[in-house]
Amino acid sequence: MQVDLTAQTQSFLERSGGLPVDLNVHVHNRASVDSASAFAATVQPHVERLRTMKVVVAEVRRLVKFLKPFDGFPELRELVIDYSSDDMEDLELERPLELPKLHKLSLMGLLTLGDAGENALKCANVVSLRASFIHINQVKSLLQACPAVKELDLEVGSSTVTHPDEDTSVAELREKITACRVKSLRITKVRTLNYLHNCS
Repeated sequence: MQVDLTAQTQSFLERSGGLPVDLNVHVHNRASVDSASAFAATVQPHVERLRTMKVVVAEVRRLVKFLKPFDGFPELRELVIDYSSDDMEDLELERPLELPKLHKLSLMGLLTLGDAGENALKCANVVSLRASFIHINQVKSLLQACPAVKELDLEVGSSTVTHPDEDTSVAELREKITACRVKSLRITKVRTLNYLHNCS
């Protein structure tokens, strides 16, 4: 039996009035790319009600399709992006997402925020940043996107997955980050390859 989640979501949003909403979205590979757009179009009129949002996705093109209808999320406080592909890709949007009240950002997987960081997300007020199972060379774009971050929790993966010749040691990374105004810093190294295979 197929369930029309877009219709269910629209019904829920209409019945819940103006109450704040926490949204958990899984954009599956078996779903059409257009279905991600249709779901986003249903949520978009209620965007000011969103307080937290988690998006689980394995293809950047599906994430881009989901985010396309939005100019930003004006009241969003927390955002989680779980990208479970074994390919490092840039999140490139037609226009940057405005996230003026976002205070907490969590990113899982080999996804960068564009060459200049702020090209994808405008999250200048993020104070807590957690990035898990990322490649060590993604950190620069994350810090550019979140210049006000005070709490930084990084789990960096082995460079054997991608770009082995560009790897930076954890010690070098820690030295660069401590030059910023980060008050709380934790860096650990994880087995990225195992995580990605478990998600595939």
